[in-house]
Amino acid sequence: MPSEVRQEWINCMKFIKTVFTWIGILVGVVLGSMILWPYLNYGNAEYWHKKGSRLLRKKSYERALEVYDHLTALDPVDVDAWDSKADIQYRLNRYSEAIESYDLVLSFDPDNHNVALLKAQALGLAGQSEEAIGVYDQLLEAGADNPVRMTDGESPPPSFEILVLEGKANELMKLRRYGEALIVYDNAIRKAPQDPILRNARSWPLMSLKRYKDIVKNSEFALTMNPDSALASLAWNNKGAALSSLKQYSDALDAYDRAFQLKPDNALVWYNRARVHAMMGSQDSAVSYLRTAIELHPALKGSFQEDEVLQSLKDLAIFK
Repeated sequence: MPSEVRQEWINCMKFIKTVFTWIGILVGVVLGSMILWPYLNYGNAEYWHKKGSRLLRKKSYERALEVYDHLTALDPVDVDAWDSKADIQYRLNRYSEAIESYDLVLSFDPDNHNVALLKAQALGLAGQSEEAIGVYDQLLEAGADNPVRMTDGESPPPSFEILVLEGKANELMKLRRYGEALIVYDNAIRKAPQDPILRNARSWPLMSLKRYKDIVKNSEFALTMNPDSALASLAWNNKGAALSSLKQYSDALDAYDRAFQLKPDNALVWYNRARVHAMMGSQDSAVSYLRTAIELHPALKGSFQEDEVLQSLKDLAIFK
């Protein structure tokens, strides 16, 4: 190889080596920055809050929780961090931990009614109904009236007070204090007479109190509000359940047919129709409807096993 060509080749190789060396350095700097950046920002609360928000938007709740754990360790009085931490724990069904975090937020900001409402809901989900009712009562006594959550769009959003009353009634139902729950629903309806959700919910304590004729009237009133909606399907279902308890089976089946037309995938309607056919002695029809109900909502199998009306179906192999 001529010396000139050889020197040119050597120079070319040196140039390539230099280029790759600089590329390696640049890549190393970039990767090093990415790896070291969180450590360089260890005590930068603003950086961690932004990171936590990004993770929340991505629904990466476990990773976001680690970020807010770090923030509360950095600053035990970072109220925003505790608030976000509590909401993540709530989303992860870690209600006892969420309650503790909400308590910390309230210790810094005792008039934060939104946090108090979330705490009450978490208490209810944690099985602490009495404690939840206590928080709801405190909110009612304080006359809390804050901005509220979004709804399904079928009706105007409820007031904060209505949410509190709904929550209290729900906990009273869990405690089987049906008469008290009915009083709370009636109080809520006086404040929001055109709320179809409240009107439908009122049927639950009435059913437990065996006030079936009142359920029929209540459901008919609810049907005047949203006659062509999923809420109307619930009203028809409630009416059908009351009519079946009154042994008006034909009228009950008509009510369930109307419920089907509005929401054909409502497993509870299929289940209740199965009950009516079982009451009428139509076992084949009862089995057919019950099978569909369980396919739509497998958890109903547990209800079926405890349902006295459906005793005659319990020995069938398809339901074992």
